[in-house]
Amino acid sequence: MTDRETSGGLWNLSALITGDAEPSASQAPPASQPSSDLAVPSRPEPASPRSQQQTASPWIPPPPTVASAPSSGLHRRRLMIVVGSAAAVLLALGATVASVNAATDDTSSVMPTAEQPIAPYPTVEPEQTPDNTAPAETTIEETIDPEQAALNALNAQHDQDLPTVSFHGQYAAQLASKTLGISDPYQTNRSGSHIFQATDILEEHQALREGTTDGTAVVLLKSTDYGKRQVYNGEALWVTFALGDFANRDDVLAWCGNRFPQMSGAELGNQCAVRTLAPAP
Repeated sequence: MTDRETSGGLWNLSALITGDAEPSASQAPPASQPSSDLAVPSRPEPASPRSQQQTASPWIPPPPTVASAPSSGLHRRRLMIVVGSAAAVLLALGATVASVNAATDDTSSVMPTAEQPIAPYPTVEPEQTPDNTAPAETTIEETIDPEQAALNALNAQHDQDLPTVSFHGQYAAQLASKTLGISDPYQTNRSGSHIFQATDILEEHQALREGTTDGTAVVLLKSTDYGKRQVYNGEALWVTFALGDFANRDDVLAWCGNRFPQMSGAELGNQCAVRTLAPAP
């Protein structure tokens, strides 16, 4: 290529680099000079810029540039950077997990303080069975004093019978008259003793009450409820009375003979005696 082609030829490297759409007038190829030995009939008019642009060769854009692929060394370095970053992340994550596990182990190994009391183990109540409850019931029954229970029953029966009796000097049959610890030479209790306690007095009264079947009312009073308010060794006596339709003494004696036909004499007089129920002063 000659110097002319390089400076004023069709392809201008500066135009290709700068990307100008059209070449400048200085870049257009010069018109050929006519030979001096040729006749020129007339001088042609100079071409207008528009005609020069039309006659000039069209500008063809350069092909798009393609970025060259990175060299193998650069690619290797980038790959090493990515792998190193990932390894650093994994190491950091492992250190975090180890720290959490260590903290958990330390927390679980710390003994509770006064502000954190140890929760007691739950107590399991033994299953209640009939065998387990039976001794408790037996113990309760054994702790009840029979004498006190009998005395309570005597008081309850007295309180029930007293309001049903009007004291106006009427005749009545006295069937029993005893206080706690009294000795009766004509009678014995269930155990064969002549000494009567509360259980013996209650049992005798119930037998007399249930054994009277002719419709005569049998009541339990105290010797201090009527008459002279008699006492024995400073204690009121529990007295069992039969309240029949007795007009006089003989009616009471006749009734006593019918009620205890197996008895006579002093024994019958001790078991069934004539009394009058006068009001207490």
